[in-house]
Amino acid sequence: MKNFVLAVLLLFCPCYLFAQKISPKEIAKRSLLKMTGGKKLNSFKRLATFDGLGKLSSELVQRNAMLDLLDSIARAAPDSVKKQIAIEMKRANESFYRESTAMHEGQVKILLADLSLKKMVRIRTSSLDTSRSVTGLNQGKMESLLCDNPVLMLQYMVADSVELHYTGTTTLENKDCHLVQVKIDGKWIDVAIAKESGLLHRIVMARVDTDPLIGKGPEHYKDIYVFRDYRESAGFLMPSSWEDINTRMDITIKYNLAWSNINEPFPDSTFAREPTPEEKARFRFTDIGNGLFIMELTGQHFGNVRTLVRTNDQVVDLFTGFIYNEVIIDKMRKSVEEKFPGKGIRNIFGAETISSLCALSGLFDARTKLYFPKGLGYLSEDKWRGYNPKEDSAWRMRFSSGTLHPFETGFEKDGCRAIILNANPNPKYDQWQVCYYLSNQKVIYVNGYLGPMPPGEQNDAPWAKNLCDMVDREALTVEKMICPHGMTRDAPLEMSYEQFRRSVRGQ
Repeated sequence: MKNFVLAVLLLFCPCYLFAQKISPKEIAKRSLLKMTGGKKLNSFKRLATFDGLGKLSSELVQRNAMLDLLDSIARAAPDSVKKQIAIEMKRANESFYRESTAMHEGQVKILLADLSLKKMVRIRTSSLDTSRSVTGLNQGKMESLLCDNPVLMLQYMVADSVELHYTGTTTLENKDCHLVQVKIDGKWIDVAIAKESGLLHRIVMARVDTDPLIGKGPEHYKDIYVFRDYRESAGFLMPSSWEDINTRMDITIKYNLAWSNINEPFPDSTFAREPTPEEKARFRFTDIGNGLFIMELTGQHFGNVRTLVRTNDQVVDLFTGFIYNEVIIDKMRKSVEEKFPGKGIRNIFGAETISSLCALSGLFDARTKLYFPKGLGYLSEDKWRGYNPKEDSAWRMRFSSGTLHPFETGFEKDGCRAIILNANPNPKYDQWQVCYYLSNQKVIYVNGYLGPMPPGEQNDAPWAKNLCDMVDREALTVEKMICPHGMTRDAPLEMSYEQFRRSVRGQ
């Protein structure tokens, strides 16, 4: 019997030893040679153009606390409610797909990198905005670049100092692939290399969300990059198709890739420092008549914030939602002074509870008074400032000097009246919802979104209904709605009250 066991071991031992001889470094070297012909990639430009959304395969979609919560609600509901939930979920999924497509439509991601200079530039353009960032390729900053370029990933993997680990084989999209783990910036990343073609097919990064929106966490998920349709470019095999996958979503984002400037020098200006958002920020004024202006913060980094400015021969008043940034506030005051020389800021009417006075210090002088709804719950003045002695000191000084005026209900000042849209907020967590009625100009300032409703739908926001009810009840004369603080760039600066009323009443 012992001889039989020994014979079996000797029979399988060579196969076992052969399996152990598989070298992840050799796999990476063969793949790199296939894609480069022995040349080294030092610099390149890559254009990734949005091609469309795809449906993520069900085996990759991960369950999450949100889906589990919705399922638990549906299971406990009566059959009639289950049917309605299913209808609403289908509608939500369709809406999400449409909105995601619209968000990515026209998007182009440009990546320029020079390994000898150890710098890269990312430029992202879309129908909404353009952004540019310059990054140094130092320790701890390599992951994103390597995951964007399969040739650079392989060049990194073959270096003697890089740790690799062979984990076996798998089949992906009908391709038998070697699975190799590579350690980048202290993290292990999975790389799948197709056996037959020798091309890098997929990169998988494990992620952890330690503070998910729903659930106690941590929530584990994966980011996956899939490369396809390799084509020759300047003597290198480069993918012409790229799929971006996040396993918490049930969609994939597809891009077409174009490669150029391979191993060509870039102009010195390519990697010039990008101005900060504060340096880019500018204020633009639009005259909407009757002594009213819209002051718009441009620069595409501050949420399209717009302020309503009311002016007369001596002073200006501001109606605004606040940005807690001292540099921006300083630019804001200087812009007002340049636009309206000799006119000081008399009143600032805030549409929300103030969470930081120190950051707003540039708005104050002896002539300026600030009015805003009193804080409730965790944003109440006592609780919020009790955590921060500096804030508490600033608060007490402004309050004692008479420049700071929190209010609750019934507030009126200089032809301006605060309208409370939620008469009975929960004092533990709700905040006052406030808009302002300017009686002389016959307008209402709203710190919200007044965009057009989809055809056949009404504006069913509670605040909108409450506002219409109050205007009708008190017979206020209103001609315009002013909504400077739009969520999107195309949010209208103004809207006739009649148009707003029809969107709410459905008439």
